[in-house]
Formats: sequence, C-alpha cells, structure tokens
Amino acid sequence: MTRVAPLDAKLVERFVRTQPLRHPVTPKNYAGTLRNFNSFVTNHGARTLLTVSILGKWLKERSLKWPAHILYPRTLLVERYLAWLQGQGAIESNPFAELHRHYGPRTTPIVRALVCEDSRTALQKLRRPPPFGSFLGKVMEEHVAQMRALGYRYNTVAELLLRFDRFLQSRPELSGLSLNELVERWVGEQPSPSRLFDARKAGRVVSKAMHRVDPRVPVLPIGDGVARAARQHHRCPPLHRRGGTANITGGARVSLAESPVASDLAVHDADPRLLRRLARQRDRAPEARGYQSARGDHRDPRDEVLQASPLLWPPV
Repeated sequence: MTRVAPLDAKLVERFVRTQPLRHPVTPKNYAGTLRNFNSFVTNHGARTLLTVSILGKWLKERSLKWPAHILYPRTLLVERYLAWLQGQGAIESNPFAELHRHYGPRTTPIVRALVCEDSRTALQKLRRPPPFGSFLGKVMEEHVAQMRALGYRYNTVAELLLRFDRFLQSRPELSGLSLNELVERWVGEQPSPSRLFDARKAGRVVSKAMHRVDPRVPVLPIGDGVARAARQHHRCPPLHRRGGTANITGGARVSLAESPVASDLAVHDADPRLLRRLARQRDRAPEARGYQSARGDHRDPRDEVLQASPLLWPPV
C-alpha cells in the first residue's frame, strides 16, 4: 500500500479538481498515478527539489510495470502536475522544463530516451543543433533578418532555411562543395518530389542572398515542373473510383436530355460547373435569388434539373 503525506494528498486532490474530467473513474486513476509519483519522490528525499535523475529513475521503474501506451500518457499527467506545483510554489524546479529546453518540445521522445539503458546517448540524439550554426548559417540568418526588417513575416522560408541549416550541420564534411552540390546532396538524403522542391527553393533563396553581396554568384533556378510535381505529390486522393467522374457526367447528360427544360440548358451540355453553380443558387433563400414577387412564389425551372442530376451527391 502506498503511503502519502497529508500535504501531498491535498495537493493531488486540488490538482485533480482543476482538470476537465468527464468520466467518474478518471479522478481516481489520476490520483493513484500522482500518489505513486509523490511516494517515489519522497522515498528518494527530493520533495521540493526534483531533478532529471529522479524523474528518470521513476520512469524506468514504471516502464517495467506499464506498457508504452500507458506510460506515455501518465507521464504527460505527471508533467502537468509538476507544472501546476511549480506555479503554486510547492516545488523549486520542474525537470520537464529543463528537458524541453535542451531536447525539444515533445515529451514522448524524451520519455523514450530516458527509459533506455544508455539514456544519456539517447538524449543527445534528441538535442537540436543551434539555429543557423552551419558554414552557411550566417548568410541565411542575415537574409531572414533583412526580410523581416522590410516587413515580411518570413516564417515559412525561415523554417525551410533552418531545415537546410540542420542538414549542413550534420554533414560538416560538405563545407568545400558548391551551393548547387549541397542542394543535390540534401535531395539525395531523402529523394522525393517535395524534397526536391524544398531543396531547390532553399538553394535559390540562399543564392539570391549571396548574389546581393557578390553579383558574380549565380542565382540557382528551381527548374521547370518541380513545383507542379511537389503539389501533385501532396494532392489528396479522389473520393470516387476510377471512371466514376465519367459515369456521373454521363448520368447527368441523360437526366438533362429527359428533362422538360433541357432546351434551356442544352447549349451547356451538362457542364458540371454549371450544375454546381445552380445547386448553390437553389440552396439560397427565394428572396435572395429573386424568384419571389408580389404576385406569389415562382418555382425555379432549374430545380427539376438539379433534382434529377446525380452530380448533386455529394452536395457541393
């Protein structure tokens, strides 16, 4: 049986009451996990000064009893609890804040590294290099600062340049190559249409920044069709089967041919864009469409075409 000090029990109860919980059993589960953590910390003599070492020991002990899909969410609960305790002044430091400051904002990879046998090496793999720390980092940083000084937010391009900079920091042996060769090496690390477009775009931005300083530096082109191929690579798959569009269009043409108002729309040959536009107009209020007058409501003849057309499903 886990024994908890009265102060710890009160803190756990206060924290659980601040959580937006729906199921009546959840507060008991949360309180049990937090009482176990408090008991472990108390037994190791670290009631007010928690360290990464104590947290790592608790995670390793719990990993022997809890599977990963239970360990990770309960660790997130403990992280919220420690942040709340620090805000209340009950503890001096939060080890999770220190871990996030050095190894990134995500908690799950940090927990996965802490429960490893060689946790120090696993944590070092999570450490991100300093921004713009490569041999081309100064050029990129000055270019981003200049564009932001001109009034551009430049967040998307800055993130792209940071990715390129991290690649260069991981490959310091490439410092003697030209910019075009560096771009091709980045593409070769993970070949794909999107990587090709990102690498070419980063190379063009860096070359333009270098060209402003030295006009002899050529501006690298992105290439014809590279952006189009990247967009097609990210395009969502269609919701219909192959040949479904032709069947839908054919059914619409048959419905229009049998409709009494086919003569009014025959010139359009059942253009799907026309049918979608008619559907949007039909869904509007009659007074907004202009079909209601002082003599009464007039039925729109296009409704018969829209009701008979299969193109209205799914609704636009």
